Amino acid sequence: MKSRRIFILLGHPDNDSFNFTLADEYERGAQEAGHEVRRMNLGDMQFDRVLRHGYRSIQEPWAGILSLPKKWRLV
Repeated sequence: MKSRRIFILLGHPDNDSFNFTLADEYERGAQEAGHEVRRMNLGDMQFDRVLRHGYRSIQEPWAGILSLPKKWRLV
């Protein structure tokens, strides 16, 4: 099987959740299968989750997203 590049974005803020466990197991399985895995847990990041000004102004990207390699970024 061809090796894949997989990005896991865990959106649940609680590291003691079923979603966290699913992400852990998926990551482990993908790595064991020889795939390159990148993962970000939103609960571990320091960013403002609230769009305080609605769509009236641009909210600057948080530091966590800027730590991603450029090829993985959406902004």
